[in-house]
Amino acid sequence: MLMYIIPPQWDIVKCKSLSNLALTLILLNDIFVSVVYPVTVARCHGRREERPGEHKQEVNMNNTTVGVGGISKENTTGVSASVRELVLTALFTAIILMMAFVPNLGYINLVIIKATLLHIPVIIGAVLLGPKKGAFLGGVFGATSFINNTFNPSVMSFAFSPIVAYSTYGIGGVFKTIFICFVPRICIGIGAYFVYTGLRKIFTGKIGRSTTLAVAGVCGAMINTILVMGSIYVLYASAYAEATGIQVADVFKTVMGVVFGQGILEAIVSGIIVSAVGTALMVITKHDK
Repeated sequence: MLMYIIPPQWDIVKCKSLSNLALTLILLNDIFVSVVYPVTVARCHGRREERPGEHKQEVNMNNTTVGVGGISKENTTGVSASVRELVLTALFTAIILMMAFVPNLGYINLVIIKATLLHIPVIIGAVLLGPKKGAFLGGVFGATSFINNTFNPSVMSFAFSPIVAYSTYGIGGVFKTIFICFVPRICIGIGAYFVYTGLRKIFTGKIGRSTTLAVAGVCGAMINTILVMGSIYVLYASAYAEATGIQVADVFKTVMGVVFGQGILEAIVSGIIVSAVGTALMVITKHDK
């Protein structure tokens, strides 16, 4: 989540993190468009065209009827579709891993908890690739949270690292933490995908793709915030109160403040980035959904 406890230096940290995220997505998008996708799909079709009895075709990069990376629109089914999906899945996995392990990019160490922006590539990947791949990317997000909180713990790492939880709360804490660490993140991709496709079907031709992506980005971010903070309240209310220095009776109000205050700010940022990056990728990859 973007933030839970706001230290004095948060504005500077947030601005640096968001600028790093934007630059990273732009860079990786350029690499994908210019190198990874065209080369991978072109090689795949090159192998198919060399089969005996088949007419060998030349890929024309400048032909206006040619699709992304010089592959004609007619060739976007079959093998090329699976290759495209594989390449995109690998790309978004790489983005999540890079953001997770580059300091102050995917995870930001705050006073109480680690803030994160990793839900954004999960949402974009889910919309482009479907709910199964979205769930997988969310699982990757959860795995990086587990690793990060295990080897670089904070006060609240017991809620995200089963190893830390076991040392404090025993085997019962392990199952609680696994749920908090993975289930909300897996639900991000699934929820964002169905919000996007549902809105596209309900409001066909009435609202633009970028608007629908923005709504999916907002909903995906809120799913993350509500499920994580809600799970912490249900499973670790006393521990959260102790970690934040508040009374147990005040935990619910604090959680609601995070969801409806900071969670909304996070959702706005997510909606803007998902709309901008997602729209560009859909145009590039000829995404029709």
